[in-house]
Amino acid sequence: MAKLKAVFGVNRVLENDGAWVEYPGGGDKPIRLLIGRMSKRNVRFKVAAEKYLAPHQKEIDEGTLDPDFSESLMDRVMAEGVLFGWENVDDDDGQPDEFSADKALAIFQDPDMTEFRNFVMEQSKTLRNFQIKEAARKNS
Repeated sequence: MAKLKAVFGVNRVLENDGAWVEYPGGGDKPIRLLIGRMSKRNVRFKVAAEKYLAPHQKEIDEGTLDPDFSESLMDRVMAEGVLFGWENVDDDDGQPDEFSADKALAIFQDPDMTEFRNFVMEQSKTLRNFQIKEAARKNS
């Protein structure tokens, strides 16, 4: 027997402020990404989704929104409402790269960086990153 909250309970602070997710990078330290949950319970995601998607809701519902345009809107939502920071990331000159939503957007829109975008999106939907029981261990 299991308690449902122990299995499915979500830490609202992690949903909104982000959970650190590691990706083994090419350097001596893993890349760390601060990722919020892709959920309307994440206030920043909700605000960004309303800002970029709501004006096009009719086309979204009807399935008439151009797929490339739809993807560019989602890139903006993710840059402002899902990816909140990074660590152990260098710029093209090998210097530490400070996070900004504008930089995240540029990376999400780079056709050569599709896998990064996919990774962030996948992790923003992964329950284990935001579970109550995992909060103390993963984000302390």
